[in-house]
Amino acid sequence: MFTAIQEERFRHIAKTLVEERLVPPWFEHLEYVVWSGATKDLTFVPACAIDDVLLVDDLAGYVHPGQEGRWVRVEPFGPPFDHSDTGLAKVLEQLEERVRSPAHPER
Repeated sequence: MFTAIQEERFRHIAKTLVEERLVPPWFEHLEYVVWSGATKDLTFVPACAIDDVLLVDDLAGYVHPGQEGRWVRVEPFGPPFDHSDTGLAKVLEQLEERVRSPAHPER
């Protein structure tokens, strides 16, 4: 999990989402990426080459310069929350397409 919120808060949110059965149980145990700076530099992801990592984020400002091709944009999701939102389903489709066509990371 490469997020701007502190790990303790993420863990609390993840546990709540699992308890409410809104995400699968493994979500609570995702690796938390410790990072610093103004951008989410993929070199902070441990034991991974940049070409093996995708950044799913809603803010272009968090994309590290030169890593734009590794960014999958997700629509912002904030209050008021709409249960008919399909943003994550759209991102899942994009991720599945990238897995099928890894030769085109800029899609």
